[in-house]
Amino acid sequence: MINFIDFFPKPLLVDLCEGEVLPFIGAGFSKNANIPPGRIMPDFSQVAACLQEMMPDYRGNSTLDIVSEFDARFGRAQLAEEYYKMLLVGLAKPGPTHREFARLPFDIVGTTNFDQLLEDGYQEVNRFPQVVMFEDQLPVHDTVDDPVMLLKIHGDVNFPNRMITTEQDYDTFIARYPLYVTYLASLLITRTALFIGYSLDDYDFRSIWDIIGDRLGRLRRQAYAIEVGADASIAARYERRGVHLINLPGERSDFPIILTQTFLELRAYLATQCPPSGVPDCAALRPRTGAGPG
Repeated sequence: MINFIDFFPKPLLVDLCEGEVLPFIGAGFSKNANIPPGRIMPDFSQVAACLQEMMPDYRGNSTLDIVSEFDARFGRAQLAEEYYKMLLVGLAKPGPTHREFARLPFDIVGTTNFDQLLEDGYQEVNRFPQVVMFEDQLPVHDTVDDPVMLLKIHGDVNFPNRMITTEQDYDTFIARYPLYVTYLASLLITRTALFIGYSLDDYDFRSIWDIIGDRLGRLRRQAYAIEVGADASIAARYERRGVHLINLPGERSDFPIILTQTFLELRAYLATQCPPSGVPDCAALRPRTGAGPG
């Protein structure tokens, strides 16, 4: 039987024990939702493809280009409505993967997703996240037991003007929300990024990683990403971007099952294997002074 936690580097496990990991949840994570038969949960490229069909006279050069053109032609309200429908808001429900992630004892989680699946997943396990999208929310801290702050970095469909989804949105993000970006960077001075549900070509992934690099430069901590069954070229591309790939064995089609099992193993590890200090005791590895063989 495969233990997926064995594929996690020891320094990452130490950071997890000490509460020094900041997970980032991407669009691929939403594909683990329970959705109505015959429907799909789209990623960014699939969203763009649907928007492209409504502009038959236009051929975009990229997914971001298509979304930006739709926004320019039809307005932000119309774009938000299309996202609302395509992301199956109100129809999609959290799956087991969402619930098992919500049970992990992270106190701060970042996401670039526009849907509410993470919030719903937390509520299903009786945790109620403090959702933070705006700078004036940052000084307010939740005082409930077992708190979790959910940083919705790129907004969500309920706040169309806060959505980061077009070329202009990305280009002006740092200038429009300097305190938010600075807060995010400050977290990553002392925390290790763990990307889940992102791809290397994901604009959200590149946007966050560029922000961190812009703020921290060479002091940026090692980051990690979880994939299933990725080939060597994908692993090499992650490494070139300064992200260590945790490449779990299995078929990509089994990603939800494998990820759910991984979260179960992580929760068990955190509950039973973490030393009180979070740091492994290496004393047994050091020879005692004057000790000889036998």
